Amino acid sequence: MRAFKVHLNSQRLCVAGVGEQGVLSAIVDYVGSDDHSRLHLRVGGLFTQTDEHAVWRSRSLKVGDRIVLTVIETDTVDRPRKRYRPDSKTAEKNQKAYVRAWANKFGWEIVIPPNAAK
Repeated sequence: MRAFKVHLNSQRLCVAGVGEQGVLSAIVDYVGSDDHSRLHLRVGGLFTQTDEHAVWRSRSLKVGDRIVLTVIETDTVDRPRKRYRPDSKTAEKNQKAYVRAWANKFGWEIVIPPNAAK
């Protein structure tokens, strides 16, 4: 299977993989504002056959950190530190809030039929 071997400052963090079907990601992000700033690394994925999300590593970074990600073929990977299914009620609530926010932004009115679930 394809996998990511991830090192931070020459230290091995993980070998992450989801098998032949799934999603694998390594994300480095920086968020800066007047109130807060964050520099972060997350290695995660989705096992599509079981609809489970996985996190191998999630950690803060600092200026000067060196990340090396190597794409490899391997038969074995590290066990994720966290593996979970999303809560469908929370996901639905978040999706509705997202739609309502965009409708509001564009000045649209949402009309809900009387028998529809709110």
